[in-house]
Amino acid sequence: MQEDHKVEAQKRLGYLRSGTEYYNIDLRFLRTEVQECGFTLQDIGTSEEELKELRVKSCKISVQKLLDSLRRGINQYDYAIQVVRGKIEECGFTLQDIGTSEEELKELRVKSCKILAQKWLERLRSGTDRYDFFLEYLYEEVQKGGFTLQDIGTSEEELKELRPATAAAKKK
Repeated sequence: MQEDHKVEAQKRLGYLRSGTEYYNIDLRFLRTEVQECGFTLQDIGTSEEELKELRVKSCKISVQKLLDSLRRGINQYDYAIQVVRGKIEECGFTLQDIGTSEEELKELRVKSCKILAQKWLERLRSGTDRYDFFLEYLYEEVQKGGFTLQDIGTSEEELKELRPATAAAKKK
């Protein structure tokens, strides 16, 4: 029976070594198996020092996944950037350690704002009964991103012209 627990602890250690983003969960299971069964970290082939190193590795992996999402453009960009900054502080590494910079984070934020603004514009162009709602969000993203309507391929004139199209969509 104790051997089963040791095997489970070693399995969790394998997850940790592979760079799981579920570090805290796997570590908790590993520690539970070790403590409940009376064997040591050394008995399963690890140490506190390695577990600390694996924590940093796990943090880097989760931050890298967030950066990848930001690079594709996501809706919750402010939250993702906040999490990136928090993980970096929590785990004791720098933006440079994960291949990015403050400048890139700013660029990614603007990129995400543009992507969202373009999505709102597409909805307006396709006709909607929620014109004012979508227009408000479009303007919000333009303002937050610090770019112009021209940067997303539209103008005040087009937005005004889209209002009647919206009214026609309501009648359908």
